[in-house]
Amino acid sequence: MNSNGDPPQQSEDERPGIIAPAPLIFGAVFLIAMILHLAFTRTLPTNVTTEFIVGVILVSVALALSAWSLFVMHRAGTSPNPSQPTVALVTKGPFRFSRHPIYLAHVIGYLGVTFLVNSLWPLVLLPVAVAVLEAGVVRREERYLGRRFGDEYRRYRSSVRRWI
Repeated sequence: MNSNGDPPQQSEDERPGIIAPAPLIFGAVFLIAMILHLAFTRTLPTNVTTEFIVGVILVSVALALSAWSLFVMHRAGTSPNPSQPTVALVTKGPFRFSRHPIYLAHVIGYLGVTFLVNSLWPLVLLPVAVAVLEAGVVRREERYLGRRFGDEYRRYRSSVRRWI
């Protein structure tokens, strides 16, 4: 807190400057997809039982991956909140396989819900969500981590894939 009792202001170098949190991006795209579904109903070309099973599996995988990632970040003492400074470069757990396992979980969860609601529109719009995430969040976070952790992050980036 500063002398006025307000939290200290963060400089641009202390945060990635993302355009929006990933859940908001995926939620907005999914909402647009559902509006399109209501206006122009298009279902997935599978059967209801398959869609349900695949949807449940994908959502379960997404939740498990998110929980694992958040647990590892918490143990490292850093926040997953992009409005907070990153205090540690996390390279353990799912971060050994993907530089962005939480965003990967968002994509997997989005696909799972797409199967559960049996709509083709979220699938059609998934590339839009991923493109916005990539340009407005992922690349900005990676530039921030490069500034924040320098060579340590560059070594990590060269040895671990962005997604999978």
